[in-house]
Amino acid sequence: MTVGFSILNYNTADLTIKLATTVSDYAMVDYVIVVDNASSDDSWEKLSRIASDRIIVVETGNNGGYSSGNNFGARVAETLNIDVLFISNPDVWIEEENLNTVIRNFDRSDYSLLTGIEIRSDGSVALPVICHRNTYSEDLLDCFFFGRKLLGSKHSRDSLVPDKIREIELFRGSFFGIRLQDFLSVGGFDEKVFLYCEERILSKKLDSAQKKMGLLPDCKYHHLHSLSIDSVYGKRRFRKIKQLFISRLFYNRYYNKVNLFQYLILQIAMTISLAEYGVVDGLDMIKHIIHRRSY
Repeated sequence: MTVGFSILNYNTADLTIKLATTVSDYAMVDYVIVVDNASSDDSWEKLSRIASDRIIVVETGNNGGYSSGNNFGARVAETLNIDVLFISNPDVWIEEENLNTVIRNFDRSDYSLLTGIEIRSDGSVALPVICHRNTYSEDLLDCFFFGRKLLGSKHSRDSLVPDKIREIELFRGSFFGIRLQDFLSVGGFDEKVFLYCEERILSKKLDSAQKKMGLLPDCKYHHLHSLSIDSVYGKRRFRKIKQLFISRLFYNRYYNKVNLFQYLILQIAMTISLAEYGVVDGLDMIKHIIHRRSY
């Protein structure tokens, strides 16, 4: 089994180089594919220096987002005859034994996609451990403060059995492994989505094709959450939420198959929610200016 590890870079060259050079030394990894997604800084120059027989460095030419960039990496992996491809954010860290656990389980199971438990930068487990694809009603609730509180109360650690794969309906896009031919057979990620909801769409495609996804309780990886996204949008919540809502509208229209009335109600709710986030961002900016002037 030929194993590849793909990292999508946008203005995060130092993180990408650290991850790529480390993983390239892992015995069970044959190739590391570094995809520069048309970075606006000197990433390409830096990344080019680590190119080798095992580290393949390529550039997309234009930034089409997470989906487009990772599909680009998958097409490169296909030319290398890779069987299992790991797709990772640059702000992820996984130790060799944890990665080997995933690889061995591809050998001994029929799962199309496998992932592990995400550990956040503060050492806590990212909740919920077992994710699910949001329903239309949940996306609607998430537009409002009390709705988010209600949905947040549903998070739990879930019951996991060591050494046993737990079948899941949704994975986290920060890190996962997938059989490359299964990924390509469902068309990969939907490139109409620039950022957010990529996992929902791919999981929906895999589910429709009756291909299983699994979580390995014995595999853990660390994620410095949102560093990759911050490289594109900064720390302004409004810009991130706006892109999230665009992707959720697309998902509900074309994958949840909601009717026109439901679509319009969700669009109105998101417009109201965005106004709230805009006010909060504005207040934060005013506080920041006042704080700076007080020194």
